[in-house]
Amino acid sequence: MACLGFIGIGTMGAPMVHCLTRHGHTPVIFDANADAARAMADEANLDVAASLCEVGEACDVVILMLPNSKIVGDVCLGDGGLAQTLGQGSIVVDMSSSDPIETRKLGADLSKRGIVLLDAPVSGGLRKAVAGTLAIMLGGDDAAAMDRVEPLLESMGKVYRAGSLAAGHATKALNNY
Repeated sequence: MACLGFIGIGTMGAPMVHCLTRHGHTPVIFDANADAARAMADEANLDVAASLCEVGEACDVVILMLPNSKIVGDVCLGDGGLAQTLGQGSIVVDMSSSDPIETRKLGADLSKRGIVLLDAPVSGGLRKAVAGTLAIMLGGDDAAAMDRVEPLLESMGKVYRAGSLAAGHATKALNNY
């Protein structure tokens, strides 16, 4: 893997990045809160990207841990978003609690650009994020991409393959219900 990016260094994202680093991964990180990203970078000796486009230029796998589908869509397709610079064959892994319908739409839009979207929302809360024991519900339409990212995800918890794209988000919604 050429480079791993991680966007969203919040309550859940920060401990997830720590889990990745404990397993030997060194993600390039980005957060809308530059101070949070800088603090994480200093603490874990990681590089901070100056923009989403910089993450896309450098990385071929990008993990997102963001508040909702709208923000995920903006980060991927908005002005200055990842899709402007991610290369063909790149993989975006949405670990946020996103809307399954919006996930399918985003997957179709990214696919037109040669970018694979996988959904991998988590269950277990902060305690399990810190411990690296999250339940991760992986959905996707590209088995090779799923095989490629599963070892990364296993750094943060137990992976359960839920089915096609958006099945992870649908399973998470049912789990929460």
